[in-house]
Amino acid sequence: MAFLTTSVCAGPIPVNHERAAPCGPSQAYCADFNNPKLPEKRAEAYPSYNNSEAKEKRAEAYPKYNNSEAKEKRAEAYPKYNNSEAKEKRAEAYPKYNNSEAKEKRAEAYPKYNNSEAKEKRAEAYPKYNNSEAKEKRAEAYPKYNNSEAKEKRAEAYPKYNNSEAKEKRAEAYPKYNNSEAKEKRAEAYPKYNNSEAKEKRAEAYLKYNNSEAKEKRAEAYPSYNNSEAKEKRVEAYPKYNNSEAKEKRIEAYPKYNNSEAKEKRAEAYPSYNNSEAKEKRAEAYPNYNNSEAKEKRAEAYPSYSNSAE
Repeated sequence: MAFLTTSVCAGPIPVNHERAAPCGPSQAYCADFNNPKLPEKRAEAYPSYNNSEAKEKRAEAYPKYNNSEAKEKRAEAYPKYNNSEAKEKRAEAYPKYNNSEAKEKRAEAYPKYNNSEAKEKRAEAYPKYNNSEAKEKRAEAYPKYNNSEAKEKRAEAYPKYNNSEAKEKRAEAYPKYNNSEAKEKRAEAYPKYNNSEAKEKRAEAYLKYNNSEAKEKRAEAYPSYNNSEAKEKRVEAYPKYNNSEAKEKRIEAYPKYNNSEAKEKRAEAYPSYNNSEAKEKRAEAYPNYNNSEAKEKRAEAYPSYSNSAE
């Protein structure tokens, strides 16, 4: 345990923690480490640390920190911060902020903001916004927008849009679109599309597609695919696949896999793995691991670690 006295500071850590003591030519003080007796001194020297007294001093010097009194002062000086009074002042000065009164004023000045009255005015001036009356006008002028009447007109002019009649016409002209009749024609011409008959033909031509018969043939030719018979053959040839028998063989050859017996062997050979016995050994050898006894020893040797013991 001798190395513990020299790994942080150049010299031994002083027994008296009441005042900062020089600890080496490369570091001026050890006072800024997290020791339960030092936070008050740290708060005076470094007000950016998290300490209740330091927070109060910080609130006076730097009003941008999160403190209730600092928030009130900030609200007066900077109305863009999140404070109820600041919000009211902001609403008067900047109507684009989120405030109910500001929203009403905004609706009059800028009809493109989200307000019910503004929406009605917008619908008259700009028929492309989302309003029921605007939608009807839009449907007449621009049949490509989402409106039932517009859809019917569109279906006649552009059969590629989503309409039942348009789908039927499309199915005849373009068999690659999603239509039951088109699917049947496609299945004959292109066996790679998703159709039951096409699947059967595909299974014969391409053994790598997902079909029950194709799977059986694939299992014989390529034992790396996911099939019960293929798995058994794979277990014998490649014990690294996920199979119960393969796991047992793997445990003997590679004890680092996740198995209860393998864990016990691993705990003896490699104490850095997560095992209760290994943890106890690790705590003795490496006190910086997460163990209650190791924490107590660490707290004494390295006050920079977070430990409640004084």
